[in-house]
Amino acid sequence: MRVMENSTRYFSEQLLKHQLIAGSDTILDFGCGPGNFAQEIKGKVGSYYGVDISENYIEQANKKMGAFPEFNFLHLHTNNSFTELKQFSEQGKLFHSIIIFSVVQYFNSKEEVLELLENCKCILHPTGKIILADILENEKGVWQDLWSICMHSIAHNYFMSFLFFMARIKFSHYNTVKNKCMLLHLTQAEVEEICKKTGLTFSILPKITLQKSRNSFSIALK
Repeated sequence: MRVMENSTRYFSEQLLKHQLIAGSDTILDFGCGPGNFAQEIKGKVGSYYGVDISENYIEQANKKMGAFPEFNFLHLHTNNSFTELKQFSEQGKLFHSIIIFSVVQYFNSKEEVLELLENCKCILHPTGKIILADILENEKGVWQDLWSICMHSIAHNYFMSFLFFMARIKFSHYNTVKNKCMLLHLTQAEVEEICKKTGLTFSILPKITLQKSRNSFSIALK
């Protein structure tokens, strides 16, 4: 958890530094997990909605952020998690920033990423943006990712947590599933192709995540 928290803290700091989120923004966090990102941006945005397919994570997030009524969390059902986003459109909610951080590598195909962006497009403010962050391009960057996190852990005094994290990953069910199913990789050209098909435009963002081999994109309406 500490490694996850530090990775999320770095990401949120970069978003604020590059003015990718602002104080009056309404934020949607797709794949919000246990509320780590929400905790980092409390008091720095207008309102926030976090959604996740894990009911356990939503419960944790609600407990963590219960004192902040502008922070809302919603459980998505796995069989139609993308289309459930349409409920925000039905409620008249549009988002200035839709955050998709370290999520799509767990999708099954490019078609699922396209479907997600199509549903996000319906709830995106005309001047808003989708931050598609922490995108794996190929397997070659794995060691660079580990090295960048390792160096950050030494600099910020959580190296032992990093080692424990690596041991947990190595001998966990997660590692078994990852090796069997493989993580989804997307090249810049493939992201561009998906955006064209959904009527969106994109630009490449600077390295805003700890995993330095991974790409991030700002996606907007044309």
